[in-house]
Amino acid sequence: MGGRVWEDVVDVLRGEILSGKWAPDTVLPSRNELAQRFGVSTSAISLAYKQLIAEGLIYTPHGPRERRVVPSLGRVSNRDTEFLRDPAWQHPNIRTIRIEAVRPPEEVKALMPGSDRLIRWQSQHRDARTIVSLVEGWYYPATWLWDYVVKPDETFYAKLSAQHGEPIAYFEEWVQSRVTTPDERRQFETAGQSVLPILDIRRVTRTTSDKVVEVVHLLDLGTRYRLYYRVPYRSES
Repeated sequence: MGGRVWEDVVDVLRGEILSGKWAPDTVLPSRNELAQRFGVSTSAISLAYKQLIAEGLIYTPHGPRERRVVPSLGRVSNRDTEFLRDPAWQHPNIRTIRIEAVRPPEEVKALMPGSDRLIRWQSQHRDARTIVSLVEGWYYPATWLWDYVVKPDETFYAKLSAQHGEPIAYFEEWVQSRVTTPDERRQFETAGQSVLPILDIRRVTRTTSDKVVEVVHLLDLGTRYRLYYRVPYRSES
């Protein structure tokens, strides 16, 4: 193994988990056992396990010394399934928005070059009890953006198109269904709940010249997802 050896360990273990070699809720080997298997230090194994926890593939229900493969979504407890079917979860009634100009992370900067600072739009949707959806969007600075991001309507992408002087060409989305990590359960204020299913949605919006004008990351509690975009009609006359 070369480079950062713990990343190589992550790649192997991730592949084994996703392929089904390790059944859901299986207790994984100790750090010493894996260190011997891969010929690396126990600290490298600790880093690998930390990454797999962050990816939502393993969890530690009984303390940091016991690491298990996450239960499959089909094995979520009946209590949690009923909790998610509650109509209040499907219709959040409180929305909190925060907008600021900040230095973007490297992965966003690579998609949206040319500006040291971008507009970050963060939104939380909450029902009467807890947060059910977290959204983070990135945009180039624009004078109108502060108004139209706060109050988006069906003309939002028309405004975005007009700002950049060319039509929006397409949206590209990646949707992954997985379980929440411990950090995400704290974010969603569901730390008292057992492992919950989550939708991890990432969207990139491009113009006709292939310029990225929007990068969005959405975390939504639940297992079902409906995509519906209404792109404003643009007359050529």
